[in-house]
Amino acid sequence: MSVENVLNSAPRSCEDIVSLYNWSTNFQAGEGPFALFLDCIGWSEDNIGETLFAKPEVSFASRLGCIELSRLGEALTAYADLPFTVGEFVDRLMDAESEE
Repeated sequence: MSVENVLNSAPRSCEDIVSLYNWSTNFQAGEGPFALFLDCIGWSEDNIGETLFAKPEVSFASRLGCIELSRLGEALTAYADLPFTVGEFVDRLMDAESEE
């Protein structure tokens, strides 16, 4: 399944994840809020054994603005509310991304 198909078939409870993912396409790999989201929920460490957000020695707050932090907060709230549903969706999304 393509990334676009996964995003378009997201459960309603994952709309904030889709929004964060789409917004993060404006950033280089490892520098956007979605990479930080994956690190925060433990996906990165669990699946690839390291964090994804680039240069951890540089504060994420110095690279992400208010919009990015707001969207990140909304996505983390969705994860906190339904971790299993969001986790399964993130797995599908990351599988589709790795196939492209």
